[in-house]
Amino acid sequence: MRSHKITMYAEKIYELEEIERALKDGLNEKQILNTELKGEVIREIGEARTMMLVFDRYLVMHKESVSLSILLTEYRGYQGADIILAGHRGIVTDDSFSDSAAKTLLQLGFQS
Repeated sequence: MRSHKITMYAEKIYELEEIERALKDGLNEKQILNTELKGEVIREIGEARTMMLVFDRYLVMHKESVSLSILLTEYRGYQGADIILAGHRGIVTDDSFSDSAAKTLLQLGFQS
């Protein structure tokens, strides 16, 4: 199994739900085909909020799937995003899945 990770941060401008919507729209807009949201978890503990999104993309040519997990965190006016792309064999060398998510977050004011 191989993986690729991108870490980003920003001062809070948008609610986590707005960021989630933008990520979903961004993946659809970039025509990342065969992509499906597999799971979503939202937690609030005190002032901290987290949202975990897990997308799956099936690669027909390779007969494999890759997983894109995005952990969004929010605490005291700051937000973080950890993007992890994981898959079997050498498939992860195609970073377009994680790069699309990172580009969407850059448009929302996040930095790496």
